[in-house]
Amino acid sequence: MINRITSELVRADICASIEPIKHAKVPIIKLKDKLTSINVDISFNRENGIYCVKLVKQLLRKYPELRPMLLVLKCFLRSRQLNETYHGGVSSFLLTMMVTSYLQRQYKRGGTDNIDLGKHLVDFLELYGTQFNYEDIGLSIRKGGHYFQKSHRGWEGHDERSRYRLCVENP
Repeated sequence: MINRITSELVRADICASIEPIKHAKVPIIKLKDKLTSINVDISFNRENGIYCVKLVKQLLRKYPELRPMLLVLKCFLRSRQLNETYHGGVSSFLLTMMVTSYLQRQYKRGGTDNIDLGKHLVDFLELYGTQFNYEDIGLSIRKGGHYFQKSHRGWEGHDERSRYRLCVENP
């Protein structure tokens, strides 16, 4: 199916660039719209796509800091070529889960009214850059958000490469 859709998009001549990524965990077509230069990813074999879109919209309404933080962090990651998962980067959805988890913790500590976005960004980068225990802890945004022991779910890595992966429970 990915080949057929790629061919149709090429035939429609609406893409400035197009790249099917067939052998990723989640196959996608990456394209850049010819008129707007907007980058688009079309994913395949994902039954929960509509649910995830609704979830992100709900999170954006609940946490007003989420949208500006995501925009800045996405630009930050892109400037360092860390925005593509198939090259070891962070997907938009994963970044949304990470920022949401951070904000949930901030709200539990008494809100975020007195914290400006710059402070949020620094605290977010400090949390995931120096404080977070990737070896033992995973995160979830379910039920107000919490951390969990990866070993309790059988998610611990068994080699050097997988041991320090970020584990996020799919909401």
